[in-house]
Amino acid sequence: MNWAVIAAFAAAALSLVNVIVGYRLASRGHLEQWQRDETRPIVARILTLSQDALRQWNEAAYARQAWMPMHGDPRQSSESQALKAQEGEHWVAGTDLWGKLRFEMAQLDLVAARSIRDAAHALVWGGHEPVRICPQSQRAAPGGGLKALAPGMTCRSLTG
Repeated sequence: MNWAVIAAFAAAALSLVNVIVGYRLASRGHLEQWQRDETRPIVARILTLSQDALRQWNEAAYARQAWMPMHGDPRQSSESQALKAQEGEHWVAGTDLWGKLRFEMAQLDLVAARSIRDAAHALVWGGHEPVRICPQSQRAAPGGGLKALAPGMTCRSLTG
């Protein structure tokens, strides 16, 4: 057997392996760059939508806090109705933004790396306490404001 031929085939095989590995590394680098380019605007939209939805829901809560003490007072009926309508508008706007936020999260699930998806899910869904609703008569605090429920607090503990 001719050692020169074997060496030539071995060099050709190593060269082919080198080309394949180089191509895969370059392809992976392009894929990672594409992921970064696609992920950044989605994350920016998620942060913006989350902040906007929170602002709308805070405005709805402020309007509700303002109209609750007026509820049932015939002298302030028109102002109460206006604040109640304002609350509804803010709530609907926040809910619409939440739908858009969910869409952006779904897009992020399709293109982002696992660590980015996990961080986004923790920020959007894991960082919020659940809403606990008490009957209206137990929710009103002295002075007309609404009392927030702390973790472990019950509606009953507000009234007595």
